[in-house]
Amino acid sequence: MSLTMDESSLLYIADYGNNQIVSCNIITDQSQVFISYNTNGNRNTYVFTPISIKYDSQSNSLVIAQALGYNVVRWKLGSNFWTLIAGSASSAFTGRSRTLFNQLCSINIDQFNDTYVVDCFNQRIQFYRGDLTQGRTIAGVIQASGNSSFLFNNATSITFDDNYNLYVADSHNYRIQKFLQLVY
Repeated sequence: MSLTMDESSLLYIADYGNNQIVSCNIITDQSQVFISYNTNGNRNTYVFTPISIKYDSQSNSLVIAQALGYNVVRWKLGSNFWTLIAGSASSAFTGRSRTLFNQLCSINIDQFNDTYVVDCFNQRIQFYRGDLTQGRTIAGVIQASGNSSFLFNNATSITFDDNYNLYVADSHNYRIQKFLQLVY
């Protein structure tokens, strides 16, 4: 599970096991299913295995990584559907190209509205400018695991510091790697 908060104190929880996004007002303690799993609708009207979630204040939306949906999507608050940022819109395709994933673990968004994706089974971090659907690998080597300074062994999470340095949790190497000043 992952969580994020918007500017009005609503907490959004990616509930991986129940295939849903739950919202919770931290002032009133009221919670409700915000996006539910419903295979009767179009694929872009529900979430499937949401593993990571971030609130994007610039577009007033949630950016959601769907682990076994093999995609990253943007759900504008107030909308009834998502739009694709990266991966397969049908959630049926895995892969190792610039457009496909092989197991998502985490996402992050920078102040420029760019998206960073931890594609953990492909051993890489992908970068997407805005909502462009073709990314580029900025750290790791696709499907090459290892313990050198440029290889991962199941990266699971990322974050940035104030100087735009990227930190990667590399779980099977038991380390945090730092990549200096990522400004594109």
